[in-house]
Formats: sequence, C-alpha cells, structure tokens
Amino acid sequence: MIKKLLLSFVLSLAACALHAQQDLERVKSLLNRAQYEEGARLLRPLADGGNAEAQLIAAQLFFKGLGVTQSYTQGIKYATMSAKSGYMNALILLIRHYNKEKPAQAVQLLGTYLNSFPDKATDLSKYMEDEDVHNTVLKYFEGQINGCTDTFDFIEKIYGKAPAEGELLISIALNDRDGKDVYKECKKQISAGNVSAACQATLAKLYFEGKSVMQHHASGMRYARAAAAENSAMGKYLVQKYADKRMPGYYFRDAVIFETDKKSDTDKAYSRTQTMLTWKEVLAQMRKSRTWRLPTMDEAKKMMKYYTWDKGMKTGETVTIWVEQLSQSEVYYWQTYNHEGQVIKEEPHHNFLGSHYGGKALMIPILELHHKE
Repeated sequence: MIKKLLLSFVLSLAACALHAQQDLERVKSLLNRAQYEEGARLLRPLADGGNAEAQLIAAQLFFKGLGVTQSYTQGIKYATMSAKSGYMNALILLIRHYNKEKPAQAVQLLGTYLNSFPDKATDLSKYMEDEDVHNTVLKYFEGQINGCTDTFDFIEKIYGKAPAEGELLISIALNDRDGKDVYKECKKQISAGNVSAACQATLAKLYFEGKSVMQHHASGMRYARAAAAENSAMGKYLVQKYADKRMPGYYFRDAVIFETDKKSDTDKAYSRTQTMLTWKEVLAQMRKSRTWRLPTMDEAKKMMKYYTWDKGMKTGETVTIWVEQLSQSEVYYWQTYNHEGQVIKEEPHHNFLGSHYGGKALMIPILELHHKE
C-alpha cells in the first residue's frame, strides 16, 4: 500500500513538472509575439510556484514594465528568488542592477550566492566581458586579499576556500595581469631556489592552459604534483582535474599527444620510441604498420616543438627527421630542427629511389586517435 502511494506521489510530481514546463513554453511563445499582458498573466503563478526560470522572466518584465506596471521592487523580489535557486542569469541581472548605484550590495550579493553555490563560480567566467559583472567580481576578490603576502599566496588562499573560485580568480589574473610576468616571476623563484608551492601550482596552471607558455600536460603535472606534495590546495585540485585530461604534451603508453581536435574528438600523437633509419628502411617499416605513419611537413612542425621540449635539448643541438612527402612512395624528404623545435634545414623531395640516399635520419611515426570510434 505504501509503495503504491509513493509511486502515485512521484507520478503526480512528474505530471506537475511537465505541465509547468508546457505552460512556461506557452508563456515564452506569447512574449516572443509581444503579447506581454497575456504572457505575464500566465507567468505569475509559475513564478510564485517556485519555477526559477519563470521567476527570472518575471523579474525582467517588472524591470522593463512589459505587461505589468514597472516595479524595481518586484523585479528584485523575483530575481532574488530565482538566484536563491542557483539560477546564474538571475544573479547577473541583479549585479547589473545594483552595480550602477549600490556596488557594495552587488558584491555582497555575489558573496552570498557563491557561499550557497561554490561550484558555480567558474560559470561566471562566461560573463567577464560584462563590465558590471567584471567589476563586481574584482571587488569581491579584492575584499579577501588581507593577510596575503603576494599574488601566489592569494590564489592559493582562494583555492583552499573553494577551487571553483580559484579557477575564476586565476582566469581573471591571467587576463588582467600579463601572463608573461606571472611566468617570469615563477621561473625567477625557481632559479633562486626558494619557489613556493603556490608559485609551482600557478606555473602548472599556465602549462595546462597554454597561457604565455606552450601548452604541455607533462610539465603541468610535474609542477602540480610538486605543489600537491607540499600540501598546496591548488596543486591537489589541479592534479585531480588534469591527471587524465587529453591535451598536447599528454603522455600515454609509448606516445605523446601533440595536437587535439575537439570538433572531431581526434588526437594526434608521436611515438616515444624512435629509431635512426635510412629511407629504404623507413619504407620497409611503414609498409608493415597499419597504425603508425610518418608525419606530414605541417604535422612535423607542430610535433617537433613538443619533441625537442620533451627531450630537453640544449642550445646548439639539432635533430633530423624523416617526413612524408608522398604517402608510401619511393620519394624521401627530411627536415632538421633546432633545440626550439624550429626548422633550420630541409631537403626538397627527389623523384628517384630513396635508397640512392644512404644517410640516416630519425623516424618518429605518428598515430591518430579517433575517440568516437
């Protein structure tokens, strides 16, 4: 009997939710046709009934006086109700309203919202181009600087409080303050031998995001783990977030990713096991392989930036590799790179057997990973 009652209750809730959504869609349709009075009449019960999206729409109508008598008091009332449910757009509406004349209230409102929904802080990054939101977020963080000795300590403090707020803060710091200066300061501390855990964690984030430095997963993990080992909240968060995240510089099995395509969900990776071979030997190996292939000239230019970085090549060191000019052909082509992964010499292709050229170069095959397959 109890089970039947519970099932009946759940089904009735689902039916109510469905009807409410249908009514809300009807309201939106009316408002899109500028039938504001009818739309507002149908909207009010939904908003009073606790629908967060309906509350936001009601707030917008009251602020603008569309279909209802204009009332900022009513607009604030419904926007606040919606924001208390975690609706981000309602928070943005209130910040825009308060920031003009009561900026302190906008900051207080933001703090209350983030205390209730700390994981939603990163969503604010999408609104940073809005001047009202940008200024409010900056003032919110400025109010928490007390007691911090430098930028890195402050960032660490925020990550310790709420990682999502830390992510928001560092995205602002890397935009408002030149990322190159942050990178230089981190490297300066490392060179001096007194690098803090907070600085290492910040450097890790720079590598993960590719801000002012080449995006490189392995380097980011190295610094994140070092920071985490010193009990850095930011370091621990970054290790957990990026440990298995695919990006350039990500090591897996015997390969390293050097290019990602999010649209096709495809990664390109180069082999970590390379061999010095003649062109004739390269052809023999590639004809046996159904998975690996030689890089094209354009792929090689991207790939070698990561290869030379991973190998830790010193100034003056060079490496010569085979690249694919014509797929599986008797045509050879090679390029020589310096320690910075830049092409300094290349041999134009020759329309004769590669075996005529007896010199050896490094074979670094690549692999394409199609994750949707």
